[in-house]
Amino acid sequence: MGVVKDAVSICYFTLVWSMKSIKEQEEEGDVEQEAILSKVHDLKKLTKRLLVALRLFLSNESPCQELKEPAFTAICDTLLLFSKKDGDEFWKVNFAMTVDQSFVKLLTRFLIDTVFEADSIADGICFVFLRESTAAKNRTNVILFCKLLIFNIIEPKYTADVFRYYLKYFSEFGDIFKIALDHIRKTDHTMFANLLISTLIKLYEDSASPDGILHLYNLAKRFSLLFGIDASKYQPALIALHREGIHFAVHSFEAERLTPPVNLSFLKVLIEFSGKLTGSSKKI
Repeated sequence: MGVVKDAVSICYFTLVWSMKSIKEQEEEGDVEQEAILSKVHDLKKLTKRLLVALRLFLSNESPCQELKEPAFTAICDTLLLFSKKDGDEFWKVNFAMTVDQSFVKLLTRFLIDTVFEADSIADGICFVFLRESTAAKNRTNVILFCKLLIFNIIEPKYTADVFRYYLKYFSEFGDIFKIALDHIRKTDHTMFANLLISTLIKLYEDSASPDGILHLYNLAKRFSLLFGIDASKYQPALIALHREGIHFAVHSFEAERLTPPVNLSFLKVLIEFSGKLTGSSKKI
């Protein structure tokens, strides 16, 4: 297993040095642009091949479960290496990479299984070091995932399964979550609102117990605070949030059956955001 881990590291650092070499050649102007583009194309192909292999390690079909964490780290580091935030316009145009929904699901499933829903470590003096080591490792993994959001590599609409744990793990990762959500809010108000309502809907669908419902209401209350005291500049986003929530709450209504929609109680969740609407917005 150690040999495979070393091989993954070698592949990653080979990409790093290849990227550095191409950048230096492009900046110095010693190599023709066509040759530079050809090298970028070849490097991009190698990167995609590496990501395909790492994706297999990360999937449940992988026979090597011990490789999941190194694969997760390598995927995040590789994507960040070639992110859209790179200051070099040439590199952004010719190499910037994003990932699709199925890839994001693999990353989120890894976090859920190893961080948010993992078995807790037993109490006892002999477990203190292990617990602290695991906590540090978990923070690193959450930071890597949130960096993919901040650097615009993954789309926020695919990450509701992670932010549903915002309140439950606020003491451990609240600072990380807030930075990521703050970035999304500043980048696109409507995208931010859609992420919040999608997260609440997913949690609502899985909250059958009274404790689960209470947690949902508390999460909605905490989410509403993210719009700040003066939410006037977020009115279009808040209207979109309410529309999506209302549609979810009443879409199953059938007038001829004279029965209330099964999700009607979700309107209670929206109440936490209603106070952020201005008078004119409430009339829409």
